[in-house]
Amino acid sequence: MVHATELVVRGGHQGAFCTFVNEVGHKQNIKKAAQLSRTFNSRNESQTEMLGWVCRHKVWDAAIRIARQHVARASPQPTQPPRTDRDGPSSQSCTPPASPSSSPEGVMLHTFKGDLLPHMDDWYDHGPPFQTRTARHNWETEFICKRVRVTRRELITILCNKLHLDPDSCNRDRLVTQLEWNCFGSLRTHVDESLKRKFVGISSISPERRDFVRINAPPEDGTCLTAQILMFVELVGFTTDGIVLPHKFRNPPTNDTSVIFALSRWLSPHPNAILRDDRLRPIAPSPFDINHALWTFSKNNRGRGLLSTSTIEKQLGYYDGDSQQERTVNAELERHAVFDLLEPETFKHFVNCTLVDSDGDTIMETITLPF
Repeated sequence: MVHATELVVRGGHQGAFCTFVNEVGHKQNIKKAAQLSRTFNSRNESQTEMLGWVCRHKVWDAAIRIARQHVARASPQPTQPPRTDRDGPSSQSCTPPASPSSSPEGVMLHTFKGDLLPHMDDWYDHGPPFQTRTARHNWETEFICKRVRVTRRELITILCNKLHLDPDSCNRDRLVTQLEWNCFGSLRTHVDESLKRKFVGISSISPERRDFVRINAPPEDGTCLTAQILMFVELVGFTTDGIVLPHKFRNPPTNDTSVIFALSRWLSPHPNAILRDDRLRPIAPSPFDINHALWTFSKNNRGRGLLSTSTIEKQLGYYDGDSQQERTVNAELERHAVFDLLEPETFKHFVNCTLVDSDGDTIMETITLPF
């Protein structure tokens, strides 16, 4: 029982001590090493030979990766025109490279994982122009989907703020009619072969997965910035004489026609987390302070002004819960949520977060995974 208590304190919950990473590594570190290294009568000598094979393999992998980087930097790469077919399957961003290792130095390349999500297909069939104010209101107050409980007007307004546009009806119509909106659940980013990351907001393979990320930006109120990913949005169709893409959102700097954003929900320090560590994380109270930070979803004291009670009641079935009362409680938890469109280039690394049982507004971050 003492050992079980220690496991919970260090891991955060009973299931924290997962050996998945170690098991996956067996394919390379044990099976391949056993097949390709010399076997002796002595088990100790065989294991030493296997370890030597793994070390040599790692060194050669690193040498090949560095050589490819030097070749990529020395040879210019042609650019490809942006994709415009919104009905076909999309697997890459608007400026895909010939290969991950051919990316220009410092430029993050994107590859969408999974199929194009249908959440925005009807924007082009039933969206602007609107004949009446009622038609506009009904269209803009619809949630994007059941797993992304953000209204269309909220999303478009956030984009207006990003682009420094007044979020009036004219600019909102321009953003919907002049830009191509594509929605994806997952995104893989890579600068070179050694820096590949897959970020997930919506996944059909792992329905319960939704990644938390640390944002590479100056801290606020003495705390590092952290957010939860909801989905990814690709916007295509920016022009110099229409809707202009600001320079800070261009990746690479020559790409002025498209951009990728991650629709995310901000986190804030939990009120019980008073202390900060050397990386400005809100340390959980004892006894979990040994290896955990404590977060809560950020709240706007004024609420979500574009989310009315009637909108929630109309789409109450979108919220989690087995009864109307549970759905109402979960809806209230999101009444003051803070959403934003973030650039994947600002993602510093994953954050190992777990929602605390029976409390959908408290998140525990495990700083060092216990395996």
